[in-house]
Amino acid sequence: MLLAAALACVADDPSAPDGNEITVVDLAPGAGAQGAEPGTVYHGRACNAVDYNNDGALDMWVGNPGDPSYLLLGGTQDGVTSFEPAFWWDEDGTLAWAASSADYDNDGDVDLFVSVGGNEGVGSNLLFENTLDEGSFGFREVAAAMGVARAQYPGAPDGLELRNAGGAWADVDNDSDLDLFVSVNIQAAPAGPRQGENLLYRNDGDHFTEITLEAGLLAPPLPTRHSTWLDVDNDGDVDLYENNYEAANRMWRNMLVEEGSLRFTDATAEWARDGERLDYPWDSFASAAADLNNDGWTDLIVFAKGWEPGADSPYEPGHALFINTGALGTVGFVNVAAPSGVNAALDDTYGVMGCQVADLDADGVPDLYVGNGNPESGSPDALMLSRSMGEVEVDGMGVVTFPIYTDASALIDFPADMPNELVYAHPYPYHTHGVCAGDFDADGYPELFVANGGPALSEHEEPDRLFDFQHSAPPAAARVRLRGDGERVSLDAVQSSVRITWSMRDGSTHATRAIVQAGSAFSAQNDNTLFLAMPGVERITAVEVVWSDGTTQSIDPALVPADPRQVLEVVR
Repeated sequence: MLLAAALACVADDPSAPDGNEITVVDLAPGAGAQGAEPGTVYHGRACNAVDYNNDGALDMWVGNPGDPSYLLLGGTQDGVTSFEPAFWWDEDGTLAWAASSADYDNDGDVDLFVSVGGNEGVGSNLLFENTLDEGSFGFREVAAAMGVARAQYPGAPDGLELRNAGGAWADVDNDSDLDLFVSVNIQAAPAGPRQGENLLYRNDGDHFTEITLEAGLLAPPLPTRHSTWLDVDNDGDVDLYENNYEAANRMWRNMLVEEGSLRFTDATAEWARDGERLDYPWDSFASAAADLNNDGWTDLIVFAKGWEPGADSPYEPGHALFINTGALGTVGFVNVAAPSGVNAALDDTYGVMGCQVADLDADGVPDLYVGNGNPESGSPDALMLSRSMGEVEVDGMGVVTFPIYTDASALIDFPADMPNELVYAHPYPYHTHGVCAGDFDADGYPELFVANGGPALSEHEEPDRLFDFQHSAPPAAARVRLRGDGERVSLDAVQSSVRITWSMRDGSTHATRAIVQAGSAFSAQNDNTLFLAMPGVERITAVEVVWSDGTTQSIDPALVPADPRQVLEVVR
């Protein structure tokens, strides 16, 4: 236990099918993670769980609109986790809305993109180049020099500041250089022929070129928030789910492999199975991709913020849980939100902003954390743990499986332990925004950092949380770090995946899969060292890496360490 005074909560039914009881403790007060200075909390928004200084310990970038944003360098000694502020950015109340981290220059250290504006105003984006490769750890701000600070629209020779929301990295043209998609919210700003449109920046090595029109992503502008990269059809090029609020979402298919050159087409209708609607829910702030049923095909969850599903929506109010039917021979999505129980914790007061997907209970199936960032008043967050698998018949195709979730919100529904100097903070429940998962305490299993705080102009400064999911019987697990070759796959292997297959004593076979992502859900990014739990494993039978360009690599199962605190590194 980190602190004698640490707060913990156990749900009414915290046990997984294997008997692993889950207890949650908030490590933030003693670890220096409530705020960067003692007695100080901020308007929390973004978080990224990344090892920025390559020392093997997980660090954390925290973005705070209107307040200082900062980097916390992580470390654990004698079982005690602590963070040290190392880098601050506090220039004229910058509205740091979202962040995503990637080695965009392929030099072996991770850089940081911060999108500015979001819902609260306009601004110029920030791109921090990591200088570790030059012999000294630090950051150099290069957004203007690299061409990603402002939109270069006609009639705006100095570039146009926008309401920049989510930013996410992926190698859209398979040249090993990571490209950048910036979701842009519509705004009242100087008129222009392309005002309010999203931005796709191609990485040319020494500069970024905006290619939204050229790539076919140019469409009538909508209030886009936090979009998601995913390879829907497993063809080795990355596709895009464009997440819009109070407007139709869009699914874009990358035709690079099919046609030999980069071009996106609208596949919103094509990839929706009969009766399904990939454009819903219209009241969504964020989405996230994961292999929710471990069948080798990437699925999608779209988190709803409002209550009304839309006049012609085929769905009940709440989130959409889209399972990919690619394993049945035809790519597409079916919404299994209703039978999955994913909406069991929702009512008409929720205002979902912060959210994340990660295997928090270590059962090999991703779980869901749903943070309620309702600006009017904070609302309790929801924790949905996968507890079993269900099946649904897809007409004319066969059966797909999907996770069934249990509402375990009681595990995390307790106020932060705040010292006296923090009594001015907004009372619990808080306004949750960025949520990121990673092994911060170096025990081999993921924790969850939750950035809390209201709008920048409000008095809702709130304590951040660091939830440690403690296991009574920790299941077997592996952690894997992928490294690309820098020629066809980026050095940090964004959008590459690992799938482990194992057998149990009863002869049954199971699999778990995880994907490297650079930007996930609302203003957040998980640890890119992949966590793969294998409860009840007797023998690992296969380990397969699918690199971002679609090539595969088999790994000898004997190389997987028995201790998840040890990391298996796989190089392309």
